[in-house]
Amino acid sequence: MKTKKIKISELTPDNINANKGTQRGSAMLERSLREYGAGRSVLVDKSGRIIAGNKTIEAAGSIGLEEAVVVETDGSKVVIVKRTDLDLDSPQARGLAIADNRVSEVGLEWDVDSLEQIGKDLDLADFWSDDELPIFDLETAGDADFPEMHDEPEVYTRTFNLSSSQVQIIDRALEEAGEQSKQDALTKICEWFLNDG
Repeated sequence: MKTKKIKISELTPDNINANKGTQRGSAMLERSLREYGAGRSVLVDKSGRIIAGNKTIEAAGSIGLEEAVVVETDGSKVVIVKRTDLDLDSPQARGLAIADNRVSEVGLEWDVDSLEQIGKDLDLADFWSDDELPIFDLETAGDADFPEMHDEPEVYTRTFNLSSSQVQIIDRALEEAGEQSKQDALTKICEWFLNDG
């Protein structure tokens, strides 16, 4: 595998990046890069256009990181970044692991216009389930028109501590309710209990 050093300024951002990003995510990413250093690779095409990692390159540039190491590959092997300064059991490495996942979660805001443009050539149903796609109201590749995005309904989370026997009962009830999603199945069970139970 061939490696070379480049300036990050030589890379070209994705002009239809589907992730708009968030202010909080950008701030967390900058903090993570300052505190823990780089931990994840950025993916570029053969011309140096960024496929994945646009926000990482933005954050790196904003805190003054200028250089990158490029590993050239055809995708037939996984590229592993080995941090020689870290041990997994150290607070630094654990912090980087949490930051890596949390920044991805907090920093994601889908750009519907970009998704509509991408969806003309790519079937987005491969990435979202049938009950998720209506949130964007996007149709699959080949469809002529893409309607406006629906207002996303308010979503609430309920957390319960359950024994293993309770989990088995609940899982069986959710399965027998026969709905596409667990949320719909649970709603159906609750409605039955309140109305008929």
